[in-house]
Amino acid sequence: MISPRPPREFTVGEKVMVLVPTAEHRFLAQWRGPYEVMKRVSPVNYLIKQPDRRKKVQLYHINLLKTYHGREEEVALMALEGKGKEEALPQVRRGQTLLPEQSRQLDKLIMNFGRIFSPFPGQTDVLFHHIHTEPGKKVHIRPYRIPEARRVIAKKEVREMLRMGVIEPSTSEWSSPIVLVPKSDGSMRLCNDFRGVNAISTFDAYPMPRVDELLERLGKAKFITTLDLTKGYWQVPVAPEDRPKTAFATPGGLFQYVRMPFGLHGAAATFQRLMDAILRPHQEYAAAYIDDVVIHSEDWDSHLLRLRAVLVSLEATGLTANPNKCCLGLSEAEYLGYTVGNGKIRPQAEKTRAIRDWPRPRTKRDVRAFLGMTGYYRRFIPGYATIANPLTNLIRKNLPNQVEWKDETEEAFQLLKDGLCSDPVLQAPDFSQEFIVQVDASDTGLGAVLAQGKGEEEKPILFISRKLSDREQRYATVEKEALAIKWALDYLRYYLLGRRFALVTDHAPLTWMVGKRNNNNRIARWFLSLQPFSFHVIHRAGSRNGNADALSRRDQDGASGARPYGSVLGGKVCGRTTRGQAGLMDSSPTRHGRQGNQRQLSTADGTNDILSFPYKRENGTSREGETISGRWPPRERSYPGRTTKTVTSP
Repeated sequence: MISPRPPREFTVGEKVMVLVPTAEHRFLAQWRGPYEVMKRVSPVNYLIKQPDRRKKVQLYHINLLKTYHGREEEVALMALEGKGKEEALPQVRRGQTLLPEQSRQLDKLIMNFGRIFSPFPGQTDVLFHHIHTEPGKKVHIRPYRIPEARRVIAKKEVREMLRMGVIEPSTSEWSSPIVLVPKSDGSMRLCNDFRGVNAISTFDAYPMPRVDELLERLGKAKFITTLDLTKGYWQVPVAPEDRPKTAFATPGGLFQYVRMPFGLHGAAATFQRLMDAILRPHQEYAAAYIDDVVIHSEDWDSHLLRLRAVLVSLEATGLTANPNKCCLGLSEAEYLGYTVGNGKIRPQAEKTRAIRDWPRPRTKRDVRAFLGMTGYYRRFIPGYATIANPLTNLIRKNLPNQVEWKDETEEAFQLLKDGLCSDPVLQAPDFSQEFIVQVDASDTGLGAVLAQGKGEEEKPILFISRKLSDREQRYATVEKEALAIKWALDYLRYYLLGRRFALVTDHAPLTWMVGKRNNNNRIARWFLSLQPFSFHVIHRAGSRNGNADALSRRDQDGASGARPYGSVLGGKVCGRTTRGQAGLMDSSPTRHGRQGNQRQLSTADGTNDILSFPYKRENGTSREGETISGRWPPRERSYPGRTTKTVTSP
């Protein structure tokens, strides 16, 4: 690997060119000059004399300066060759599937914007980071004691930060301690403990991008470029009046930050605000999650133009990107823990390996850590909420810190690991095609699948699920199914609102209940809330609705000889009905049965009836046209003493 190019420097009196914004747009820049270097303020900051501009003397970062060559040195090629490593092509990773001509075009673009790809942080003048604290309060915390063997490391880190212009000596009344944290490669990193400052600072509520929205934008792309800004926070200056609040004590004295440090709770919001402002002209094809920038396109020519436009904006605002962490022109890219591109989204391989090797949790904290990791990828796991239910029950407040590991928790633990380690793949949504929403409900959870395609070509875009509360578990089956529809459409509103889609359910009566008057006030209220959506309902038997059915339930076998009730959804009623309503809505097994198997029947008005039916089976399956005879509980209902219903099995 080629070593980083050495830092540049200019001497007092030297002629330089300065990269400044144009009069038309501050995100477009041009080289102006020649101007004269008046003073070297720090290793990377210079005072420049510019008599033809409004500010006659101005401070510039070295990344906005370049040496001025007189007319006798106008041949650019000769000047570049004579500069050696400083003008060498940055070692940036490129896509392996690029054609030779595409690679040459990319190399030319990288050479033109070589100053952006630097291991040294730049400095922007777009905004400052402000620290708004409560009036009259200051933070002065006694320094932590640093082991003698690490004091040399701390001093070295401070010298390096001084050299880059990140910090400066301080006489502040504020002081926060430092800690040395080991890196993955064994070296040490100097970190600040700003908890005291954060406690009296106002919180910046600037919104962060939604990861799922970013991933879906990238999923369809054929070419993706990711840029990782070099020590991104250090490229944002701290407001001069707030610098004393960042003071920290070291073995070498008291220092304060000139650039935005890590550890302040408003730092991420400030940086996101900066990147949103810079990328606003490019928001259709570029985005940033804090310091991770991504550019995406569906063809090469537009990708090259878009990448150039983003690089122009970064150069104009003084930002630099780490060449060792930038990837240009990839067909598939790793972004925010996912692998995206070519119409697919899947978990990053190293993340799934970490989950596969995850040790068995012993404490509540261990369980929360595991659920946090798997929950980040829950869109890939059908029925996540139902599967994880035994694990989430372990972290309830009234339980001891040491978890009690049972067979059901071990099963859930392994199922979640297997679900992510089987290389799950989701399709990126295509908003030009119709969406398909499959929903289902069980005794303990709700589930839904967002998909696209026709017939056997249906491909999942997103799996969602959630547990039912104790109150919701007491709902009638028809109410649970209706709740599943309302919850799923509300959750998927971003995809569905304003376009027609198909709603697939294995609960047959819902196909006519939608849009009809319903005597159940709860269901009527839910269906009224769905009026902004435009959809048509499709009934699909439970045996053919496997995706959503698996989301809401795991194998739930009832009494001996009874089928899982998920497989009998959609049962039809022939003959006489009760109370003038449609007859059988759904049937589910019950735990007790003195006269053979029992099922709970839910009618369209939301009422439940327990019926016993000692029917026979042939080869383990129910016969067509079974006759179910049962006695209504006389104390609860004023129906006739005996009722006969005929059920046709699906």
